Amino acid sequence: MRGRSAIRKVTKPVAATASSLWGMTPGHASLEGQVRRSLEGLTAVTLQPAMNSVNLAKVQGKLGVSTLAEARELDLSAVDKALPRLRTLYTFGALAEGSVSAVVVTGAEVASAVTTGRTLAVTVGAIAVDTATSIAIMGRIVGLIAAHYGYDVCEPDEEVFALGVISVGTATTPAAKIAALASLSRLAQQIMRRATWAQLNRNLMVQLIDQVFKALGFRLTKRRLGQAVPVLGIALNGGMSAQMANSAFASARDVYRLRFLTDKYALDPATWVSSAPSVDIEDAVRDDVLGLVLDDFLGLPVEDDDGDESP
Repeated sequence: MRGRSAIRKVTKPVAATASSLWGMTPGHASLEGQVRRSLEGLTAVTLQPAMNSVNLAKVQGKLGVSTLAEARELDLSAVDKALPRLRTLYTFGALAEGSVSAVVVTGAEVASAVTTGRTLAVTVGAIAVDTATSIAIMGRIVGLIAAHYGYDVCEPDEEVFALGVISVGTATTPAAKIAALASLSRLAQQIMRRATWAQLNRNLMVQLIDQVFKALGFRLTKRRLGQAVPVLGIALNGGMSAQMANSAFASARDVYRLRFLTDKYALDPATWVSSAPSVDIEDAVRDDVLGLVLDDFLGLPVEDDDGDESP
């Protein structure tokens, strides 16, 4: 419980900051629409296999039943007790994965003494892997929880329901994560190409870092900015990944507990289904990652500026 409380304290402010930055990004609505239209393949290569990776026989043995249908006849308290206490583990795993992806995109430190940064292939690959991994983690979480409450997400109808559970529980969208990593990559490229402070200050992340430094009583220099960018990347992308996993676990548990009670006691599902947001997960996890990061490497007008003046 202490670990979960600590996770909430870390991920909630990060998620709020990320959402604020995302909302302030020009054209973010259009960009998110592009994301939703382009990453459909990830559901087939990562999400669905992750949901189907749960060992149903092991779950049935743990519950003491021979079929998942029998699990729905158990007392809710018995099922709740059998549910693995893996929320913290999955959340920290997502945090670590998101942090590594941020370091891959920006480097351990962004130095202005060189003129080239991460290659296009490395950046695109890191963003794609980060998005795919985050989606896979959510799929595994939902598949595991569904099985414990007596539902097999391998069945077509149950798969559709599980996709809805993921979409409802995902407060941070894959689009926002991709945009955050792309923005970090763009900023790292600008620093390495010795952009002027006027150019750097147009980046919202630079403004955020500058505010933090001023609050701490320090003067932001380009060297310090280069050191701060990877740290911000770890906090931002790692925190967003952790928030997605934590939210997916909580939402899946709550929804399947409600579904369990609805089916067991023949309640009217319309009383709670009708109020649930209608979001298609296959529309929520798509994007041409290449299109988001090409500007980081192509056609970036940067003036030489070796000075280290503050912004």
